[in-house]
Amino acid sequence: MATKVLYPAGCAQIPSPKDAPSSGEVLSHAAYGAVVVHGLRLTDVKVGDPIEVTHGKGPTVEMPSASATLFAEGDPVDHENATGYAVVDAAGDFSVGAAAAAKAAGQTAVKVVLG
Repeated sequence: MATKVLYPAGCAQIPSPKDAPSSGEVLSHAAYGAVVVHGLRLTDVKVGDPIEVTHGKGPTVEMPSASATLFAEGDPVDHENATGYAVVDAAGDFSVGAAAAAKAAGQTAVKVVLG
């Protein structure tokens, strides 16, 4: 499995941390930091529903990772050259960013915001 780009720099989709966010509202996210909500008809949005946001970080990618490797949202992610896998912070050859979402056992990829 190769790394694939999910969202370009500055854009992402996250689970809403609140009911009915407002377009232009500034919220906080564990991996992206400050984000600005955008969209229409957000009055129907409930906690956990996907919302589109703008942020000041790099692109969001999906990287292969061993099925037993766990990440919490916002955890630092490293890359291991020998396997090509995303690994926990300080276990790899270089840092790539932060987990944009949690990764549970059994999953073979992690979403990472680069930078």
